[in-house]
Amino acid sequence: MTNKRLPGAWGAIPPLALALRDYVYECVAMQKGCKAVVSRVNVYLESAGLAVLHAEEIPPEEGKDIPLAFRITERPVSERCLPRTFEAYRTARLEKRPRTAAQRKALATMRVRDIAAHDIEALKNAMIDDRFSNSSINNELSILSPFFVYANKVWNWSPLPNPCAAVKYRKVNNERSRLR
Repeated sequence: MTNKRLPGAWGAIPPLALALRDYVYECVAMQKGCKAVVSRVNVYLESAGLAVLHAEEIPPEEGKDIPLAFRITERPVSERCLPRTFEAYRTARLEKRPRTAAQRKALATMRVRDIAAHDIEALKNAMIDDRFSNSSINNELSILSPFFVYANKVWNWSPLPNPCAAVKYRKVNNERSRLR
């Protein structure tokens, strides 16, 4: 795939969904947690009506036992492979979380330079109201925050502040109860 981020391709700084897609191609494809990030980015791509991404592990070279990279491909939303029973569950689950879906759609279609801390805070509050776990909320923020850092440092979209830096992460209660 060609780099869609070349000067003139978007004219200016693009909407968040398009920028996240390019971030996956350029940066995330070389990371160990690529599939998890692609899964979360696909939510924004779907919200913006764009094709979703699929990450496929590239076989490692001989003598190495860790993957070097993932092959990223685009698929139309209609070709998303979900079993029929899971599709019904997913639809019901999304209907129970309308505020989060609306907030994600607003963010996905918003230009990156226009996203402010209050927009990210609104997403966080919507997720809290829709009863997402603190861990899920933190995972969402941990996808967006490094994206803004990457856009500043690598793509030179400065001065582009990181709106996630002003948003406080939720405390995760992951203590184990141990028997003595």
